[in-house]
Amino acid sequence: MKTNSKFLKLALPLLLGVLVFLFWDLLHPEVLNYHEQNQLFLFSWDYFLQRISVPGGLADWLSEFCVQFYYYSWAGALVLALLFIALQQLVLLQFNNRSSMLSQMASLLPSVLMIWHMGDIEVLLSYMLAMLLVLAASALMRKCRFWWADIPMVLVLYWLAGPMAWVYAGLQLVRGGWKQLISMGVLLATQVLVYHFLLDQNTLTEVMLGINYYRVPDTWTGMQVMQPIFIVLLPLLFENKVVIKWKDTSIGTAVGLVACVLGYLAIDTGYDKDICELLTQDMLVRQERWDDVIERAEKHQVQNPMSSNYVNLSLAMKRQLADRMFDFYQSGDDALIMPAIRDNVSNIGTAEAFYHLSMTNSCLRYFSDLQESILNFRKSGRFTKRIAECYIVNGNYPIARKQLALLKQSLFYRSWAEEAEACLSKEALVNANPDWGRMRRFHFKNEFLYSYPEVDKMLGQLFADNIDNKMALDYFMGDMLLKGNPQGFMGYMRWVQQYGGYQMMPAGYQDAINAIQARGELPGSAYASFVKRMMSRGSN
Repeated sequence: MKTNSKFLKLALPLLLGVLVFLFWDLLHPEVLNYHEQNQLFLFSWDYFLQRISVPGGLADWLSEFCVQFYYYSWAGALVLALLFIALQQLVLLQFNNRSSMLSQMASLLPSVLMIWHMGDIEVLLSYMLAMLLVLAASALMRKCRFWWADIPMVLVLYWLAGPMAWVYAGLQLVRGGWKQLISMGVLLATQVLVYHFLLDQNTLTEVMLGINYYRVPDTWTGMQVMQPIFIVLLPLLFENKVVIKWKDTSIGTAVGLVACVLGYLAIDTGYDKDICELLTQDMLVRQERWDDVIERAEKHQVQNPMSSNYVNLSLAMKRQLADRMFDFYQSGDDALIMPAIRDNVSNIGTAEAFYHLSMTNSCLRYFSDLQESILNFRKSGRFTKRIAECYIVNGNYPIARKQLALLKQSLFYRSWAEEAEACLSKEALVNANPDWGRMRRFHFKNEFLYSYPEVDKMLGQLFADNIDNKMALDYFMGDMLLKGNPQGFMGYMRWVQQYGGYQMMPAGYQDAINAIQARGELPGSAYASFVKRMMSRGSN
């Protein structure tokens, strides 16, 4: 029996780690990519002091240190596998009988709930790191005989881990009795005082429930509150006199089955399919895996403007936009270029399109807005890199140097920033860069004010300024089709014939011409179907 217990004690965390690794690396690497691109961990003393200046700061700093490894999905998955093993082991240490099958199976439940909770893409890893810190402190203080030692401990934990310190206080209350109410009272009083005298710029909800546990300020979820309560009650639930009357193996097996069912539900319902698909498209566009974006869209495409932007950009990069544009879902006249939206993700596809179209200033503006729209006020390594590139292309080297100075303090952007810095003020090196040189060659020849309603004119002018910019031509013609401008489309077909570089008329344009000539009454026409859908949307 002891041999089986030892085997289970070794096999269970190992199995958990393998499953967690496979889950994040194979099923949801896009979520890791999303978290990584919404922060920029810096190896600097100032950065550390900034993070620990608020309650929960150490957990926040540690979480950002870990999240930087999400740059590679396998590395991020490995980090998470180790953290989930640590969570399971620290929960197990809260039980009196840690060798029983029941305790070991029950220790899996918080890890399963954490997987479910992290299906909300705005949940930050600092939430889990804070939980690990307080559980480690609780395990460390299990044998302490002096109840008053919990008073300074909860104060330290509150500043290092944030309101998760209530988990420590709750666990100590379960073990130590009513005297622990004093430390809970001290913790409550501390939170109120911190709110009134140090963090009056934050809301009381943030101070009480965590400033950096969730990316959206002043927001919390039911799972965020439920998990700490469940961990405090876990020893009571599975070590009370009623439960221990049952055979350990029987109820342990039952709890293991419950963990499996919860795990299935977490994977099946905890991760929104459409959100994850959009994040996958974003990740693939970032990695310039254009064929993979198109292949996934052929099987399933989210019907919103973001997805249309990603798919159309991928088609354009493979020079398939003219042929296949309307084989995929098009959201409307925003399917190629979206208007400015103030959030941290919606305009990424448009910003990337501006980059590859060589509309440098529009790319700079969109990526700057994306960075400023990260709701917990963090920088983004991905966005900062694009911003630096735009300044380099524009020859604004002093500001580019400032952006590169930030990236040089990071782990995975450092080498790129050093290489880019070596090109500053060296026009020959900048012009020799495949992307920067192209952007300079294809740049607008004359300055003008950006106007989204006239984006078709800007695309047309972009191509007229340099007829080698075939992507600008594809976007120009596609935009006229999206806006229902058949006269303009037909009038500029001479550009396609003369400068498009096609051996024959693209199939998508042929279909559009036939639909226009048939006044939209062309069964089987992809473009005619799009026009009818837009007309029916307008009538509603």
